Amino acid sequence: MKPVIAILGFLTFFASCNSAPADDVQAFIPGTYVHVSQHEYGKEWDTLAIELQNATANQYQLTRRWRYERVLAGQPQEPEYKVTTTAAIYDAQGKKLQEARSGKIYTFDPKSGVLFSGANKFEKLK
Repeated sequence: MKPVIAILGFLTFFASCNSAPADDVQAFIPGTYVHVSQHEYGKEWDTLAIELQNATANQYQLTRRWRYERVLAGQPQEPEYKVTTTAAIYDAQGKKLQEARSGKIYTFDPKSGVLFSGANKFEKLK
């Protein structure tokens, strides 16, 4: 019995030494991110919810909820809303997420708790 335990212990140790390092960016991705901007023509709220759909394929579902309050001639207009859902694939080498349909690329900074979509900076809520 002791040789079996010793062999199992050795195999466990060996497997843990050879396992791939954890990808901190991929572990950070799932969650809800927000971006708010305001300018003379209105105010925009952009929320991006990202969920893992298929771990084997590194596939994620992105749900974007957008609200825009336009200002014309100094008068606020009726808010505009949009909800879109799309799929994205995580590139482990480049540490980025790319939308399948549009090709849009998202990059992440886990230490700062942010996501970047072009020049837009989204802060992670949870």
